[in-house]
Amino acid sequence: MKLSWARDAGILQYGDNSIKVICAVRNELNGERLLSEPPVYSELEDGGTGEPYMPRPFPKGKWNVLAIIPKENPYEAPEFISTDAHQTVKEWSLDSGHYGAETEDAIEDYGYGFHNSTSSTTLGCGHILSSDDRAALTAAIKEALANGESVILEVV
Repeated sequence: MKLSWARDAGILQYGDNSIKVICAVRNELNGERLLSEPPVYSELEDGGTGEPYMPRPFPKGKWNVLAIIPKENPYEAPEFISTDAHQTVKEWSLDSGHYGAETEDAIEDYGYGFHNSTSSTTLGCGHILSSDDRAALTAAIKEALANGESVILEVV
């Protein structure tokens, strides 16, 4: 199964379906995340917590969809579509529990996927705008994975 996401246009296509999926990220580049806010931490490949960084949009490229993970947190509930997408980001220093400054240290950030968020922004994930679209997409992915198919996501 192939998913094709025109990230900047906000359209994800799979099969004969086309759904609205946006990636609105608050960070220092667009002035929507203040340095006085508590920092966001990168996610490690094993799901652990990494280092402070500024969120970036979902990385472009070809990625594998790994699983549909049930979630209770309203930000990701009821399901999170997990991928192996990752990207290199700059680590930030801390100043009294808030953002200090961007450092020269590069770190790898994982944990990118799709969800039907309660927020209008994400930390880089794809925000599926309709809960019906999320349900249909997760059903299609679950079926493909159950049939032993690879689910490939191409982000352009």
